[in-house]
Amino acid sequence: MARIPLFIDLKVGQSISIDGGRIVMSLEDKSGKLARLKFVADSDVSIQRPGSAEQRRFKSGAKQAAMGINLS
Repeated sequence: MARIPLFIDLKVGQSISIDGGRIVMSLEDKSGKLARLKFVADSDVSIQRPGSAEQRRFKSGAKQAAMGINLS
């Protein structure tokens, strides 16, 4: 299956819904080149943060709460 990029401009406080609302991504804050994104997803959705040494894999739910990550 081909992957086609989609570019969406958001203002702080705006959100997008993915996969029929299964995933909601909100732009919480923007400062210079840094943006704070908030993801709310079903518990079976895997959210992966790309990066060299910082690569982590998150599953929504209790694991984030234990790590201090708030997805709601």
